[in-house]
Amino acid sequence: MGAIRRYADGFRVQIYSPRDPETGKQRRPSKYVKAPDTRAGRKKAEAALAQLILDHEHQPIAPKAELGTVADLFDRWLASQAHRLSPKTLAEYRRAARLKILPHIGDLRLSDVAMSDLDRLYVTLLVSGGEDGRPLAPNSVRRVHNAISGAFAAAVKWGELEKNPARFASPPSPQSSPIEPPTDDTRR
Repeated sequence: MGAIRRYADGFRVQIYSPRDPETGKQRRPSKYVKAPDTRAGRKKAEAALAQLILDHEHQPIAPKAELGTVADLFDRWLASQAHRLSPKTLAEYRRAARLKILPHIGDLRLSDVAMSDLDRLYVTLLVSGGEDGRPLAPNSVRRVHNAISGAFAAAVKWGELEKNPARFASPPSPQSSPIEPPTDDTRR
């Protein structure tokens, strides 16, 4: 999200933005704040960091008239999450959207998505959602569900939907691998 570094006569505040889609370079806007190394100076630097985050936040949420498809929702939701999620999580959500979610339900109108559409998607992914049409692991489908749930929860929060259809969908239960303690032979 952001960092504050102390220098001789002030602070450098810096935020971590997603990669620029055109150049592929990581954007790291920063600002130097001239302030003493005191509590008041630190507060001034924190205020500058907050303002830098606000200034570089992605596109505003679209008004209801511009609402459209699930693909539109994911574009806006991922943009709004860019400064809240770690770069790895954001990349994982973008990849899930691009490869697993949008090819199946991306063209559906937001208001038309039902719990049954999501359940069908989860079954499709479990059967043939992996590379080369192989089955996708239940934990991977669960991560897809987490992305879908987050996007639809944002639509509810933004007043675009009355309820989150992902809340009532049935993703597969997470599965844990059995833990096998090392044997005497493997410890050597």
